[in-house]
Amino acid sequence: MATRQTPKKDIKRWRALAFPAMVLMPMLVGLVTLPLTWHCTVGDWPGASRVRIASIIAFALLGVHFSRDLRTKRSITDLLIAAFMSGVLGMISGQLSLLLLVRATSHSPQSFDAAFVPGAHQTKGCGYRSTFADPGLGSSALVCNRDLDLPDGAVSGVVRVNELVGPYGVRHLDMTVIESTVAGSGK
Repeated sequence: MATRQTPKKDIKRWRALAFPAMVLMPMLVGLVTLPLTWHCTVGDWPGASRVRIASIIAFALLGVHFSRDLRTKRSITDLLIAAFMSGVLGMISGQLSLLLLVRATSHSPQSFDAAFVPGAHQTKGCGYRSTFADPGLGSSALVCNRDLDLPDGAVSGVVRVNELVGPYGVRHLDMTVIESTVAGSGK
């Protein structure tokens, strides 16, 4: 005859399921909502960094709380790993939340022509970037050359930008290159 488990065992099993669920749910929500955040840029408003930091801390604390039954006694390594993994998920969730906020609140259409120059930041996913002054952001916007159908390399020129501006950032609707010059070619 089977014996009934004690409530403490049930709590441990519940926490063992809650930790992977806490990891998988933000990833699932992120995959579903990621297309909604394309071409959105968060502006330089003071609360943006606070939202990111608050979500990192909240997720790290939840990760530590839910993983306490999975850790061995006196092992700080497991605690730090759980806090770090959950903090990274919090950072991703915070940025995704900000981008969704930009998409939801951007409502004022704006069009302008801007000169673009080669950007300083090169990443693995985007070999060459261009930057231009965006009055809606109040700072410069960084765009991958392939998004503007420009060749890889240092390119400068003029781009026509159509965007929706909101209090928290901008959503670029269309960017069209009017003229471009590849560095060193003179064309």
